[in-house]
Amino acid sequence: MYLDRHAIAQLVAYSTGPSEGQELAGQIEQWLTIQFDAAGQEGRDLFATTVKSSTTAWPWSAVEIAAVDWSKSSDALTAEVERAPAALVLLIKRDLSNPELLDPANHLTDEDAEGALKAALVDWAPAVLEEAAEEDGWAEVIPMFPAHSSSNMQANHMFGFAILGSEVTCE
Repeated sequence: MYLDRHAIAQLVAYSTGPSEGQELAGQIEQWLTIQFDAAGQEGRDLFATTVKSSTTAWPWSAVEIAAVDWSKSSDALTAEVERAPAALVLLIKRDLSNPELLDPANHLTDEDAEGALKAALVDWAPAVLEEAAEEDGWAEVIPMFPAHSSSNMQANHMFGFAILGSEVTCE
């Protein structure tokens, strides 16, 4: 699976940040244009349908966390998402036809794509996604179990995930 970690981090920032201001609206519109252009046709179609049904003003409707219906998607991950920013579908359904434009560090292992990172996408867990999107690639995200509670992990107790490598004591 391919998922642009920088685009995910930016979407998290837009979806959890302030939802006002002309300058920010312009930045979001520009970012959305880039993501729309990089998405495959199915992602563009799902995005357009989702945003069209929104009652929130553009461009906020594309980055606010809201109910989505992507059940007709051709892949299980996208079809499982029920609540997320509409722009997430552009990132999941990226056009992969030109490998030279794809950053190898954005490729996820099958384990990550089917495991805790998938759960963080499906449940829209911004804190987990933001921590997992590291500069040099995706961090390992594991389900949070008592055996994994140690001082070398940062836990997101709300969603039950841990990010390996942080020096934060879990409580």
